[in-house]
Amino acid sequence: MATEDRPIVTINARVLDSMHRYIHENKLYGRTELTDLNRKDELSQPDHDDQWVDYLTARASDRYTEDPGGIILHYDHPDCSVTLPAGRQFKFGHTGGFIDEIEAIFPLEPMTWDEMQAELKKLIAMFDDAGWVRSTSATSVPRNGIKEEIVFEDFLKSFGPKWAGVGYWNQCDIPGVTAYLQIRHYNSSSPGSFIPPAALSEPLDENAEDKFLFLIRFLADNEGPVQPEMTRLRDARRVEETGRPDQAIPLSIWLDDPDWRPEDWDGEFIE
Repeated sequence: MATEDRPIVTINARVLDSMHRYIHENKLYGRTELTDLNRKDELSQPDHDDQWVDYLTARASDRYTEDPGGIILHYDHPDCSVTLPAGRQFKFGHTGGFIDEIEAIFPLEPMTWDEMQAELKKLIAMFDDAGWVRSTSATSVPRNGIKEEIVFEDFLKSFGPKWAGVGYWNQCDIPGVTAYLQIRHYNSSSPGSFIPPAALSEPLDENAEDKFLFLIRFLADNEGPVQPEMTRLRDARRVEETGRPDQAIPLSIWLDDPDWRPEDWDGEFIE
């Protein structure tokens, strides 16, 4: 539970956000581990390279005093913003100096079957009302429509927990940015400090009531025009710094000068 010492925090971010804005807007300063959302000292981002994944977590156990009590993701697009319920595990991927993926697992505690169905209806309405466009097609893999209600038969087993796909939306202004919603069967998840709600020490009893979590990915689709443009800009800066497009450079180079562009830059999505 959130407390005075571990409050719920809000993170503002979106696909195509610069890592510079993401860090400064959310005061993610001075972190040696990307879990400390409370420190206010000078910016000192770990020197990851220009193709990396950052995690923010709000682990439930009381011993994780450095974590917040929960994290709310506000996808702060100017025309179709959405705000997710508070959750515990968030991933921010980037290509060069720009976010290309955000993954969120929420809510703070696993839901019962009926709670999951009720929350699903709210989430679908939120995306529809915000102007996200339901997607039923992709270049290589046909997509089904949005599933308004989930049945037990929808849950599939892979290497991880059982899961059921809800469907895809396209961002209101760029079809190449998508949101994909999935339901995770909590009981079939492996216990551990990084699995929300991250309070278990041993597996649930096989007769325990089924519980569920949501997972959503906001993604610059590899099959659309956005990801290739991000890669082209990343590679141009690599060439500028190292002479080679396949040689990674430190992320700090982008943080120090987020507005760098090659002289012939003609980006459609990154100006």
